[in-house]
Amino acid sequence: LASFESGLEGMKEVLRNNLQNFTRALNKEILYATEDFAWYDDPQNCVEFANWGLEVIQVLSKNKDLIAYTRGFTRDIYKYLLHADLRMNNYELAAQHWNSLQEAMQSHYNFYREILADTTEMAKYNDRQLQYIEAYTPEFIQQKKQSILGALRSWHGEEKVNQFLALAK
Repeated sequence: LASFESGLEGMKEVLRNNLQNFTRALNKEILYATEDFAWYDDPQNCVEFANWGLEVIQVLSKNKDLIAYTRGFTRDIYKYLLHADLRMNNYELAAQHWNSLQEAMQSHYNFYREILADTTEMAKYNDRQLQYIEAYTPEFIQQKKQSILGALRSWHGEEKVNQFLALAK
């Protein structure tokens, strides 16, 4: 219908918006399930589900129009994945997941810098979206990492968090 009413370019815009909405909805389902599994299920089940969910997000992120719609979900899925790791006292796995989280955050940062350096790319985003992209700074990343570590410390204690951090990059 969009193609008929607005031509191919109009259809592409509708498709882009629909895929962004789909990505948000799917990521919410993955995140909320991961959170429940991290707290109430066998932690190994949480790890398996969360890793599957992160793979889904990676596939979605191959479409550059969807990357901005995955960052908070990715970060929060890793938070609960780390919670499950620590429930199992698996510090090596927690260190691997922490390293992967940091790589994902750096990847988002690099992508946002590309957007901000290209006015054609910037035009694809509304003012609100651009504010989120501009706010994704090294300081913001550090703040979010400290927030995750704070949550993990409150759930598991300083000793467990320090054990996996000692093994991380």
